[in-house]
Amino acid sequence: MAPEGRDAACRGCGTSLQPEQDRCPVCRLAVGPDKEARLFRTLMAVATVVVLLAVAGVLLFGPRIGP
Repeated sequence: MAPEGRDAACRGCGTSLQPEQDRCPVCRLAVGPDKEARLFRTLMAVATVVVLLAVAGVLLFGPRIGP
């Protein structure tokens, strides 16, 4: 949403937006929090934890497995 008390500009095309607008009327870009970016950050955080757990597992149990 646009900051209170003044107009904001669209990140995509620069069109002036009113505070109550949640989409740009010209390019239809959402003005609020970017859901795709938030999803990407969440997935990257989960992937990082999985990789760290895998590395820890290899470091802890790797030498014990074998002939």
